[in-house]
Amino acid sequence: MIYAQLRAFLAAARTGSFTEGARLLKITQPSISKQIRELEERCGEPLFDRAGRQVRLTPLGVQVMTSARRMMDAEVDALQLLSDVKALGSGHLRIAAVGPYHLVEILHEFHRRYPRVRVSVEFGHSQYVHDAVENFDADLGVLASQQPGNSLARFCYRQCPLMLAVPVGHALASRVSVALSELEGEPVIHREAGSSSRQIFEAACHAAGVQTGSVLEIGSREAIRIAIAKGMGIGYVSQDEVVPHDGIVVVPFAEPQGLMTNATLVWRKERGANTVIGAFLHTAQKR
Repeated sequence: MIYAQLRAFLAAARTGSFTEGARLLKITQPSISKQIRELEERCGEPLFDRAGRQVRLTPLGVQVMTSARRMMDAEVDALQLLSDVKALGSGHLRIAAVGPYHLVEILHEFHRRYPRVRVSVEFGHSQYVHDAVENFDADLGVLASQQPGNSLARFCYRQCPLMLAVPVGHALASRVSVALSELEGEPVIHREAGSSSRQIFEAACHAAGVQTGSVLEIGSREAIRIAIAKGMGIGYVSQDEVVPHDGIVVVPFAEPQGLMTNATLVWRKERGANTVIGAFLHTAQKR
């Protein structure tokens, strides 16, 4: 009984709503409300502050969430252990990644070593990847930066510079390299706010005192390539992610030190001993 109550509590805490928590668990809203009410009766105090359809953890609720997450950690690890048969003869690894470019080489080697382990990959921006690992929706994350975080361990296995992308015929297209200072006032097409490459580029511009004339924010690499090729602005891309395009010229930055992406694996610290996660980390470290 307590297990079901804690699962209901965690679902509501993660979604901020009893209704969304019930949808996550595939149960009815009255069922999740009943389980949480019974859990609160055990405590003698409310675990949520109710505000219409939204709920927010009380101070006691925050403490209970820490313990409940440890319980879920143990459950996930136990289930994974039960699914791992002789030398990873089976199992399932869930990966969230910012893109395929930093991941495919390791996936290829991992699949060669453990062909019967099922791997599923979901893509999104950096914050999505971080949250997916944090909330147990992914076993491993692949980021393009080394974001801080107390609950996540990390391993940087590759560094790659950002490159400037300009349309054919642009004044900078014929350059061997370009200094950031030369981008003053240039219309720049950005990725979405959660993108690591955007954060790295904007931080470097800020440090150099450069103000670009941002005109567009597009959450698609392909759409950005099309926009640059049509002359709507310039952009930036990790060297690993450069895709040849007849309408685009890619030029190195003259000062790449502050413009490096870091292909980084992240996982919850307490799950590093998990068999499948450990095997993937070992594969990455040997490359």
